[in-house]
Amino acid sequence: MNNSITAKKILEYIDKHGIKYKDENKCFSKKNKNITITKTKRGLYRKKLDLHGKTSAQAIILLREAIEDCKSKGINELLVIHGRGLHSSNYDGPVLKNSIREFLIIKCDPQIKSFTDALPKDGGEGATIIKFNK
Repeated sequence: MNNSITAKKILEYIDKHGIKYKDENKCFSKKNKNITITKTKRGLYRKKLDLHGKTSAQAIILLREAIEDCKSKGINELLVIHGRGLHSSNYDGPVLKNSIREFLIIKCDPQIKSFTDALPKDGGEGATIIKFNK
């Protein structure tokens, strides 16, 4: 399955139909334990979003919410932990990482300054850092 086609279809569906939460207490809860906000040594605020175990559709929904939250709260960086894709098939590569990158390219938000692999201490290839404009 082509990840770029999948990401586009997911975004089109979300934009057309909106999002309905089947169970507020599960992964879409506003009180998600996988989200933390910390202050870095440089004095910038960083939000961390852990997407381990999520499907591509769930991950994109949570990422979209996290980006909007960062922009509204003035958070400078978003650390998205998606894993290295060790359980993904050899043909597709890391599914979550590719879906997230494709979403960021398609979204092309002017508030997003850049996105890159995280430093090794933050997860390396298993995480992506999204930096926002001030």
